[in-house]
Amino acid sequence: MRGIYHEMCAGVDTVNSLISEGIDCDQQAAGYIKVAHKPSMFTLLRSQAKLQQQMFGYDVQVLSKEALHENYMADENAYGAIRYQDGFGINPLKLAWGYQKLARQAGAKVHTSTPVSLVSTQVDKSILLTTPKGTVKAKKVVIATNGYTPKGFHPLITNRTLPVLSQIIVTDPLSAEQLAACNFLTSNVVMDTRALKYYYRKLPDNRILFGGRGAITGKNADDPYYAQRLLAVLKTSFPALGNLNIAYAWSGWICMALDDLPHIYQGKKGGAEENVFYAMGYCGSGVSFSVQAGKRLAEKVAGKTLPNLPLYTKPLPKFPFAPLRRVGQWGYFHYGKFKDNYL
Repeated sequence: MRGIYHEMCAGVDTVNSLISEGIDCDQQAAGYIKVAHKPSMFTLLRSQAKLQQQMFGYDVQVLSKEALHENYMADENAYGAIRYQDGFGINPLKLAWGYQKLARQAGAKVHTSTPVSLVSTQVDKSILLTTPKGTVKAKKVVIATNGYTPKGFHPLITNRTLPVLSQIIVTDPLSAEQLAACNFLTSNVVMDTRALKYYYRKLPDNRILFGGRGAITGKNADDPYYAQRLLAVLKTSFPALGNLNIAYAWSGWICMALDDLPHIYQGKKGGAEENVFYAMGYCGSGVSFSVQAGKRLAEKVAGKTLPNLPLYTKPLPKFPFAPLRRVGQWGYFHYGKFKDNYL
């Protein structure tokens, strides 16, 4: 437990260290606020904060509803919160560009617009990567495609992940009057305690980024219903924003694991896949932990010993009845909606 906790903290430190190399990614003030969406959840959050303080010495601040509304934002759907000091918002695209620049400076070759459609292992344990215009032969391969992994991509990861659509909207900029009416003082990242979570933050140009679950299948990803649903929820949190409109909307795949843990894994040594590695299943924490996973992957590829943690010693567990994963997801979404409203 403590090992995983410290490894996750190290992930944030790794991100910070790379940003300090000169990546301009619109880094915002540190702070992550977890709000209770009903009074009973505030009791749970207080217990969670106490446990984290006692077990890890973690710096967690407990905020009453009044303190939250007065000092951070007057979210009408929030009944208190806990606040962590070490999370922060960034522009993830600018961060990714920064990583690419650092990688190229270190000598890595990056080939864009070259999708790999198939990975196959040969008798001599070399690996063939099929692309639209040719085949690449490699001694070792890392699969780091997470929620964007095609079906049947490689047997080492078949039926071990569940891609889930996350939907995001960004509003028009808020006026000074709108900010004052909501007492929107913070640019901290905010997430609630719902089973089907919502999250938001104020961007540097005073727009509100607001996210939550999207469509169940990719074919419905662009249905405007999901963006409009998020805007409606945002307006219940901040009634003064009744006339606010959406400026941008998009969705993307996050990757869920059956045990809610990311796994950095190598095929069984001596087996056909011993030269295939993967890092997947970040469960929505990929921005903070995928870089640490990359660091550990590099060590694993180089043959170094990693910390003795389930993250690094066990494969992603297979989903039972894997062909029915979408049906299970549909059922969980309906259960989550009922739980958030009535339990």
